[in-house]
Formats: sequence, C-alpha cells, structure tokens
Amino acid sequence: MGFLYKYFLSSSLRIYLSVSLFFAVVFTVILLFSTDGDIKLSLIVGLVIFIVVFIFAYLNDHFGEKKHISFVHGKVFREIKDKMNLDIERLNNNKYKGLKGVYKEYYFKIYYDWNTSISNRNIYREICIMLYFSPLLTSDDSFDIRLLDKLNEKYKDKGIFVSKSEIKLEASYLKVSRGYTLFTSTEDIAKQIERAVEIANIENLKPIDEKVVNGLIEEDSYYYGPDIETFYDV
Repeated sequence: MGFLYKYFLSSSLRIYLSVSLFFAVVFTVILLFSTDGDIKLSLIVGLVIFIVVFIFAYLNDHFGEKKHISFVHGKVFREIKDKMNLDIERLNNNKYKGLKGVYKEYYFKIYYDWNTSISNRNIYREICIMLYFSPLLTSDDSFDIRLLDKLNEKYKDKGIFVSKSEIKLEASYLKVSRGYTLFTSTEDIAKQIERAVEIANIENLKPIDEKVVNGLIEEDSYYYGPDIETFYDV
C-alpha cells in the first residue's frame, strides 16, 4: 500500500486519470444518446478518448517538469540571479530548482511553474516570486486573517481585462505570479520583484532571514513552501 501511495495516489497521475475519465464519460454519454444506444461504439470511443487525453496530460506534465528543472539555467533566471545576487536552490533530488536569496533586505524564492493557476486560467505558465516576511499575527498569536483578507482585496486585479500578474498574500509571504511567454524579459521579471518589495514596504511587512524561513517550511512545508509538486518529497 505504501508503494501505491508514493508512486500513484500521491502523484499527479490521479489528476490525469480524473481529467481523462471526465472527458471519456462525457463523450460516452453523448454518443449513447446520439447513436440510439450503441453501447459498444460509445464505450470504444470513450476508451480511445480516455487514452488520448491521459497521454496528452502525462506528456505535458513530463515535459513541463523538465522545463522547470532547466529553466533556472535559462537566460531570464541567469540574468536575474546575477543582477540581484541570488543563488540557485536545488531540493528533492533536483526535482525542484529555483532561485533564492536576499534582495533589498527581503528573502526571496523564485521558480518556474508549468502548472499555472493564475486567475484560475490555464493559458500561461508562471514565474512565481515569493517574498517572505514576519508572519502577520494577532495579539493572541493567531494568523491575522482579517488583515490578510484586507490586503488581498487591496491588491486584487480590478481591471476590466485580467492582467498577466496575480498578487497574493499569505501569513508569511507575498507571492507574485507572472504569466510566462516567449516574450517575457528579464526586465519584466525584475519589475515584478521590485513591485513585491514596494508592496512589502508600503504595508510595513517585516523582513525575515533564510533561517527563519527554513524553520517555517520545516514546520509546515505545504503552507510556507512553494506551491509546486516538485518541491515536496512525495
């Protein structure tokens, strides 16, 4: 059972199966009604759709993960690394690669995510910029949910058209998710980093060092760490 959980239930395969099964069932039902109940044909077409969607999803994720690993050595990250004096971070047997370091007093983690969730769209890949700060707590040492909600509402994209960036604040980090295309430049990502610092200064978010960040991640990696599967040893 442990083998099954580690290599199947806990992996992204469950997502591929869910998506593939959804499309297969939908098309099977449609065919059943459009072919006067031809069960055999409907099941065959449903099975073919299941296999095709599963293979497409698997390959997309497989090559996306490879892109995540190699992205840190690409032009944009190399120039950001040199410009802001950051380091390359390798974790989970090199499945996770990103940049880390202190810039303008704030500790950052920056990485490429091929499984984008920006504004609930699957159009862009993302470059994710995480600026860490001292956890926002109330007088009784619980997370200040009200303040977080207020800040997230303040920096929520309220334009007519959805932008290529999304700003989100959690209890101890500010995350800028920037849609990535072939035209994304180093200057563009540098502006997003500066924007994160600007917001942190405006809201008086207190910097914390790498040791404190690592302690938070050790305490709860899913809550404080990068929101990407390759960061976690599953």
